[in-house]
Amino acid sequence: MYNLPEVFALDLATYAALSSHYHVVLYIDEKSADKWSLFEVIDRWQKIFKASNLA
Repeated sequence: MYNLPEVFALDLATYAALSSHYHVVLYIDEKSADKWSLFEVIDRWQKIFKASNLA
């Protein structure tokens, strides 16, 4: 969860971890994300999730 702001255009404002679930409050930086190319989006996505070479 802590590495998501490094990859995606968001900031982790706060979170609450409970015994059975958690809550997060995120700030999404749309202006920053709108500047990304399609290839940059794919590259950022692949830093977190496994994807095929076709992506």
